Amino acid sequence: MAVIVENEYGIGEFRKDTFSDGTLEPYFKIIRATKGKQLVKFSIEEKILKTTKINADSSSLLIDTNEYYYSSEFLVMDKEFKSLTNEKLLQEVNLKYEQ
Repeated sequence: MAVIVENEYGIGEFRKDTFSDGTLEPYFKIIRATKGKQLVKFSIEEKILKTTKINADSSSLLIDTNEYYYSSEFLVMDKEFKSLTNEKLLQEVNLKYEQ
């Protein structure tokens, strides 16, 4: 599974970033150069491996890809602003990846 986010690295300069760690819960990052209410577009790409047995010692492999598209509004603030929710989420992510 992968998360693909349309990030803004400079005002009006958008690039798609792909995040995947080989699990069903990939971590991803949203980057915005502009403060205020922002519409963020992202998609989730899911790859499913399907095997079909041909005979006793052979199989075929098919990779099926599904894509799901989303957009959501976020409020972007200065780097100095840190919400309690944000700090808690960062701690949870850090603990998960330290294991």
